Amino acid sequence: MIDRDDRVTNLCEVKYRKGEFAIDDKYDMQLQSRRETFIEETGTTNAVHLTMITVNGVRRNANWNDVQSEVILDDLFRD
Repeated sequence: MIDRDDRVTNLCEVKYRKGEFAIDDKYDMQLQSRRETFIEETGTTNAVHLTMITVNGVRRNANWNDVQSEVILDDLFRD
C-alpha cells in the first residue's frame, strides 16, 4: 500500500510469472473485493487505485482495465 499526499492510495499486488501476468475473471473479482474491503475497513476517503507489480507486465485483456497502474521489474532499476 502506498498512501500518497494527493489523496490517492495505491493497493499493490505483486505477482511473478515468466511471461505476462493475465488477470482472469476470478482474480479480477478478488482484486475488486480486496479494494472494497480495504475501503470499508479503513474508512478512507482517498481514491483507491489497484497497482500491479510484475516481472514482465500485465496482459492487456478485458480485466486489465480495472488496474490503474502497473510497475514492471525494469522500472524498479531505472536510474
